[in-house]
Amino acid sequence: MDLFASDFDGTLSFAGREPSFRTDDMQAVAAFQKTGGLFGVCTGRSQAGITVPGKTMPLHFDFYILASGALVLDGDLQVIDTCTIPKALVAELYDRFRGEAEIVIQANDTVYSFCKSSPMQTLISDVQEIPGDRFYGLSFGTGGEEAARHLAQCLNENYGDIVRAFVNVRHVDLVRRDCSKGTALQKVTAYFSAGRSGGIGDSYNDIPLLAACDTAYTFHRAPYRVRTQADVLVDTVAEALQDFSSRDQR
Repeated sequence: MDLFASDFDGTLSFAGREPSFRTDDMQAVAAFQKTGGLFGVCTGRSQAGITVPGKTMPLHFDFYILASGALVLDGDLQVIDTCTIPKALVAELYDRFRGEAEIVIQANDTVYSFCKSSPMQTLISDVQEIPGDRFYGLSFGTGGEEAARHLAQCLNENYGDIVRAFVNVRHVDLVRRDCSKGTALQKVTAYFSAGRSGGIGDSYNDIPLLAACDTAYTFHRAPYRVRTQADVLVDTVAEALQDFSSRDQR
Protein backbone atom coordinates (compact mmCIF):
# COMPACT_ATOMS: atom_id res chain seq x y z
CA MET A 1 0.00 0.00 0.00
CA ASP A 2 1.03 3.61 -0.59
CA LEU A 3 1.17 6.24 2.14
CA PHE A 4 0.85 10.03 1.94
CA ALA A 5 1.47 12.57 4.73
CA SER A 6 0.23 16.14 4.62
CA ASP A 7 1.06 19.18 6.70
CA PHE A 8 -2.09 20.72 8.18
CA ASP A 9 -2.02 24.51 8.55
CA GLY A 10 -1.61 26.29 5.25
CA THR A 11 -1.60 22.99 3.38
CA LEU A 12 -4.77 21.07 4.17
CA SER A 13 -6.53 23.64 6.38
CA PHE A 14 -6.62 27.39 5.85
CA ALA A 15 -7.30 29.94 8.60
CA GLY A 16 -9.97 32.50 7.72
CA ARG A 17 -11.51 30.26 5.09
CA GLU A 18 -15.03 28.87 5.49
CA PRO A 19 -14.99 25.95 5.26
CA SER A 20 -11.32 25.76 6.26
CA PHE A 21 -10.58 23.04 3.71
CA ARG A 22 -10.74 22.78 -0.09
CA THR A 23 -13.49 20.51 -1.40
CA ASP A 24 -11.30 19.16 -4.19
CA ASP A 25 -8.62 18.23 -1.65
CA MET A 26 -11.15 16.29 0.42
CA GLN A 27 -12.40 14.46 -2.66
CA ALA A 28 -8.87 13.60 -3.72
CA VAL A 29 -8.03 12.22 -0.26
CA ALA A 30 -11.18 10.09 -0.23
CA ALA A 31 -10.35 8.72 -3.69
CA PHE A 32 -6.77 7.92 -2.61
CA GLN A 33 -8.01 6.06 0.47
CA LYS A 34 -10.63 4.21 -1.56
CA THR A 35 -7.89 2.67 -3.68
CA GLY A 36 -6.12 1.44 -0.54
CA GLY A 37 -3.82 4.37 0.14
CA LEU A 38 -3.15 5.60 3.66
CA PHE A 39 -3.49 9.34 4.26
CA GLY A 40 -2.53 11.19 7.42
CA VAL A 41 -1.49 14.54 8.81
CA CYS A 42 2.04 15.57 9.73
CA THR A 43 1.87 18.71 11.84
CA GLY A 44 3.30 20.70 14.69
CA ARG A 45 -0.12 20.69 16.37
CA SER A 46 -1.07 18.69 19.45
CA GLN A 47 -3.60 15.86 19.54
CA ALA A 48 -6.38 18.17 20.69
CA GLY A 49 -5.25 20.80 18.22
CA ILE A 50 -5.79 18.47 15.29
CA THR A 51 -8.65 16.19 16.32
CA VAL A 52 -11.02 19.06 17.20
CA PRO A 53 -10.70 21.05 13.94
CA GLY A 54 -10.29 17.79 12.04
CA LYS A 55 -13.88 16.90 12.90
CA THR A 56 -15.07 19.53 10.43
CA MET A 57 -13.37 17.67 7.59
CA PRO A 58 -15.35 15.00 5.74
CA LEU A 59 -12.57 12.41 5.99
CA HIS A 60 -10.83 10.04 8.36
CA PHE A 61 -7.08 10.21 8.89
CA ASP A 62 -5.25 6.87 8.85
CA PHE A 63 -2.44 8.20 11.03
CA TYR A 64 -1.40 11.31 12.93
CA ILE A 65 2.13 12.70 13.14
CA LEU A 66 1.83 15.38 15.83
CA ALA A 67 4.07 17.82 17.71
CA SER A 68 6.51 17.87 14.77
CA GLY A 69 6.99 14.12 15.04
CA ALA A 70 7.14 13.74 18.81
CA LEU A 71 3.80 11.92 18.98
CA VAL A 72 2.70 9.38 16.36
CA LEU A 73 -0.77 7.83 16.46
CA ASP A 74 -2.72 5.44 14.27
CA GLY A 75 -6.17 6.24 12.91
CA ASP A 76 -7.80 5.18 16.18
CA LEU A 77 -5.52 7.53 18.17
CA GLN A 78 -3.49 4.66 19.57
CA VAL A 79 0.16 5.42 20.18
CA ILE A 80 2.68 4.19 17.61
CA ASP A 81 5.66 6.10 18.98
CA THR A 82 6.61 9.01 21.24
CA CYS A 83 9.65 11.25 21.78
CA THR A 84 9.62 13.19 25.04
CA ILE A 85 11.90 15.77 26.62
CA PRO A 86 12.63 16.23 30.35
CA LYS A 87 10.27 18.41 32.36
CA ALA A 88 13.23 20.16 33.97
CA LEU A 89 14.48 21.27 30.56
CA VAL A 90 11.02 22.53 29.59
CA ALA A 91 10.96 24.66 32.75
CA GLU A 92 14.48 25.97 32.03
CA LEU A 93 13.59 26.92 28.46
CA TYR A 94 10.44 28.70 29.58
CA ASP A 95 12.28 30.68 32.24
CA ARG A 96 15.04 31.69 29.82
CA PHE A 97 12.98 32.64 26.75
CA ARG A 98 9.59 33.77 28.06
CA GLY A 99 10.62 37.40 27.60
CA GLU A 100 11.47 36.83 23.94
CA ALA A 101 8.51 34.80 22.71
CA GLU A 102 5.01 33.64 23.52
CA ILE A 103 5.52 30.04 24.62
CA VAL A 104 3.13 27.11 24.62
CA ILE A 105 3.97 23.60 25.76
CA GLN A 106 2.78 20.36 24.19
CA ALA A 107 2.32 17.69 26.82
CA ASN A 108 -0.09 14.83 27.41
CA ASP A 109 -2.90 15.26 24.86
CA THR A 110 -3.12 19.02 24.80
CA VAL A 111 -1.34 22.38 24.68
CA TYR A 112 -0.60 24.33 27.84
CA SER A 113 -0.50 28.11 27.54
CA PHE A 114 0.50 30.88 29.90
CA CYS A 115 -1.95 33.28 28.20
CA LYS A 116 -4.74 31.08 26.88
CA SER A 117 -5.86 32.13 23.40
CA SER A 118 -7.74 29.04 22.23
CA PRO A 119 -10.37 26.69 23.66
CA MET A 120 -8.01 23.86 22.69
CA GLN A 121 -5.40 25.14 25.17
CA THR A 122 -5.18 24.75 28.93
CA LEU A 123 -4.21 27.83 30.90
CA ILE A 124 -1.40 27.48 33.45
CA SER A 125 0.82 29.86 35.41
CA ASP A 126 3.74 27.51 36.05
CA VAL A 127 5.31 24.53 34.24
CA GLN A 128 5.03 22.48 37.43
CA GLU A 129 1.22 22.53 37.08
CA ILE A 130 1.48 20.18 34.10
CA PRO A 131 0.94 16.60 35.32
CA GLY A 132 3.08 13.63 34.37
CA ASP A 133 6.19 13.47 32.24
CA ARG A 134 4.87 13.29 28.67
CA PHE A 135 6.39 16.52 27.37
CA TYR A 136 6.55 16.43 23.57
CA GLY A 137 7.81 19.92 22.82
CA LEU A 138 7.43 23.68 22.90
CA SER A 139 6.34 26.30 20.40
CA PHE A 140 7.75 29.82 20.52
CA GLY A 141 5.69 32.57 18.88
CA THR A 142 7.92 35.39 17.64
CA GLY A 143 7.41 38.71 15.88
CA GLY A 144 8.34 37.46 12.43
CA GLU A 145 10.33 35.03 10.33
CA GLU A 146 13.68 36.71 10.95
CA ALA A 147 13.12 36.63 14.71
CA ALA A 148 12.11 32.97 14.45
CA ARG A 149 15.31 32.09 12.57
CA HIS A 150 17.41 33.91 15.17
CA LEU A 151 15.68 32.14 18.07
CA ALA A 152 15.97 28.73 16.39
CA GLN A 153 19.69 29.28 15.89
CA CYS A 154 20.09 30.25 19.54
CA LEU A 155 18.18 27.19 20.73
CA ASN A 156 20.14 24.82 18.51
CA GLU A 157 23.49 26.31 19.51
CA ASN A 158 22.78 26.17 23.24
CA TYR A 159 20.59 23.06 23.57
CA GLY A 160 21.29 21.15 20.36
CA ASP A 161 22.72 18.16 22.20
CA ILE A 162 19.25 17.45 23.61
CA VAL A 163 16.63 19.17 21.44
CA ARG A 164 16.14 20.46 17.90
CA ALA A 165 14.42 23.66 16.82
CA PHE A 166 12.57 24.11 13.52
CA VAL A 167 11.41 27.41 12.02
CA ASN A 168 7.69 27.37 11.22
CA VAL A 169 7.04 30.78 9.60
CA ARG A 170 6.86 33.12 12.65
CA HIS A 171 7.09 30.29 15.16
CA VAL A 172 9.80 27.94 16.34
CA ASP A 173 8.84 24.34 17.08
CA LEU A 174 11.17 22.48 19.44
CA VAL A 175 11.31 18.72 19.99
CA ARG A 176 13.84 16.10 21.07
CA ARG A 177 17.01 16.06 18.99
CA ASP A 178 16.35 12.70 17.32
CA CYS A 179 12.79 13.67 16.43
CA SER A 180 11.34 15.35 13.32
CA LYS A 181 8.49 15.03 10.87
CA GLY A 182 10.85 12.96 8.74
CA THR A 183 11.80 10.42 11.40
CA ALA A 184 8.13 10.09 12.32
CA LEU A 185 7.20 9.41 8.68
CA GLN A 186 9.76 6.61 8.60
CA LYS A 187 8.20 5.09 11.71
CA VAL A 188 4.71 5.28 10.23
CA THR A 189 5.90 3.73 6.96
CA ALA A 190 7.51 0.85 8.84
CA TYR A 191 4.51 0.41 11.15
CA PHE A 192 2.11 -0.05 8.24
CA SER A 193 4.66 -1.88 6.06
CA ALA A 194 3.85 0.68 3.40
CA GLY A 195 5.41 0.73 -0.04
CA ARG A 196 5.85 4.19 -1.55
CA SER A 197 5.55 7.30 0.59
CA GLY A 198 4.65 10.82 -0.43
CA GLY A 199 4.49 14.04 1.55
CA ILE A 200 3.54 17.69 1.20
CA GLY A 201 4.25 20.75 3.32
CA ASP A 202 4.64 24.50 2.94
CA SER A 203 7.22 25.67 5.49
CA TYR A 204 10.73 25.10 6.83
CA ASN A 205 9.68 22.61 9.48
CA ASP A 206 8.36 20.41 6.66
CA ILE A 207 11.81 19.97 5.10
CA PRO A 208 12.57 16.78 7.11
CA LEU A 209 9.25 15.36 5.90
CA LEU A 210 10.08 16.17 2.29
CA ALA A 211 13.53 14.63 2.66
CA ALA A 212 12.16 11.39 4.12
CA CYS A 213 9.44 10.54 1.60
CA ASP A 214 9.88 8.95 -1.81
CA THR A 215 8.13 11.78 -3.64
CA ALA A 216 8.07 15.23 -2.05
CA TYR A 217 5.61 18.01 -2.86
CA THR A 218 5.30 21.66 -1.96
CA PHE A 219 3.54 24.68 -3.36
CA HIS A 220 4.68 27.23 -5.92
CA ARG A 221 4.08 29.80 -3.17
CA ALA A 222 6.34 28.08 -0.61
CA PRO A 223 9.64 29.69 0.47
CA TYR A 224 12.53 29.11 -1.92
CA ARG A 225 14.46 26.77 0.40
CA VAL A 226 11.37 24.60 0.85
CA ARG A 227 10.80 24.48 -2.92
CA THR A 228 14.36 23.25 -3.47
CA GLN A 229 13.62 20.21 -1.28
CA ALA A 230 10.57 19.13 -3.29
CA ASP A 231 10.42 16.83 -6.30
CA VAL A 232 7.22 18.41 -7.62
CA LEU A 233 5.64 21.85 -7.21
CA VAL A 234 1.84 21.99 -7.08
CA ASP A 235 -1.00 24.37 -6.19
CA THR A 236 -3.15 22.01 -4.10
CA VAL A 237 -3.05 18.76 -2.15
CA ALA A 238 -5.44 17.32 -4.74
CA GLU A 239 -2.91 18.00 -7.48
CA ALA A 240 -0.16 16.34 -5.43
CA LEU A 241 -2.26 13.21 -4.81
CA GLN A 242 -3.16 12.98 -8.48
CA ASP A 243 0.51 13.11 -9.45
CA PHE A 244 1.55 10.67 -6.70
CA SER A 245 -1.11 8.14 -7.70
CA SER A 246 -0.22 8.38 -11.39
CA ARG A 247 3.44 7.58 -10.64
CA ASP A 248 2.41 4.11 -9.50
CA GLN A 249 1.16 3.44 -13.00
CA ARG A 250 4.28 4.62 -14.84
